[in-house]
Amino acid sequence: MELIRQAISALTTGLLPVGGLSFALVWWAASQRYIEVGENVGQIGKAMKTLTRERKKARKARKKNAGRTSESPPPKPRKFDRIHEKWMAFGGGFYGVVSIYTYLRVEWRELVDFVSQFGGLLAMLGNISVNALIGLLINSILNFVTAVTWPLYWFARVPSEWLLLWLVTAYAGFWLGAKLALLSVSRNWTADWRSSTPPDDPD
Repeated sequence: MELIRQAISALTTGLLPVGGLSFALVWWAASQRYIEVGENVGQIGKAMKTLTRERKKARKARKKNAGRTSESPPPKPRKFDRIHEKWMAFGGGFYGVVSIYTYLRVEWRELVDFVSQFGGLLAMLGNISVNALIGLLINSILNFVTAVTWPLYWFARVPSEWLLLWLVTAYAGFWLGAKLALLSVSRNWTADWRSSTPPDDPD
């Protein structure tokens, strides 16, 4: 009975949310040509780390070239959306996906508690103070640290005898989500689905 309960918990807190987030991140990254990995899930983390190194090199080159007159200045660092900036900051790959999931999970709970202490959203808007906002900002920074060190967060919340089960299901969710996203982009399923939709009847 305990095995069933822990398996359901691992599915709802590990496989499903990590899988959904993995699909969204990888699908968008592949669609925007952030990554060119074909259908190989194992290359995603390496591709994101390569992008991070290239951006750092470009920033250093432009900083070093600042103020100089040059016919061919170094290229600008490539820009990414804020979510993928976070993913890259967290290391990319499986570790990065779980980091973002942990960050969103902790931030949401912090936000709910923050609103609850005022007695609701409308009451909060009418009584919020600068000190409260500063406290919220500090908590957000601490939550970033928690996300980066997510193994410590989850080790404290998952019973040690079931920790391997949680990690396996979480990685399975990452792999399945990423694989499905790569297949969706490489085989252009979205375009196929749109083209298969019958046109509206003009009558």
